[in-house]
Amino acid sequence: MRSSYTGNNKVINFSKLFLKKNRGIYHGNVVIAGKKLNLFSVVVSRNPVCDLCHGIHFIITFNDKGTILNFTPIHLTKYGNELWNEEDTNVMKETILGGSVKKGFKFNPDVDAVSTATITSILIIDSINKLHGIIKEIKSSYKDL
Repeated sequence: MRSSYTGNNKVINFSKLFLKKNRGIYHGNVVIAGKKLNLFSVVVSRNPVCDLCHGIHFIITFNDKGTILNFTPIHLTKYGNELWNEEDTNVMKETILGGSVKKGFKFNPDVDAVSTATITSILIIDSINKLHGIIKEIKSSYKDL
């Protein structure tokens, strides 16, 4: 496979995995700061839960132990269907980065919700919680990873 470089980082390979329960999983072997990592990303889309909301779309990236390493918004909205800004994204990152897709999260709206985006915040946490068996599924479907 072709490798690409970004600064001191190197992508060794990148592919899409197909799993029964969780389709659209992307896998990559990368070298970051001289350390080889086995990373996975899931593109998550959730339908609106009311007639005032829009669907939400984001990416969760985690390692082979299930530790969440990155959260990338694609389309997230809050009250008035305003798009999330960098501060909103950082609030969610503080909540989930370093957490585990294996263990999930208990959601406390007073602490974990992005201001004026409680429903979107709940959907993000719920989506991550639904990934609890993904590492086991990856390892049973792709024994060479």
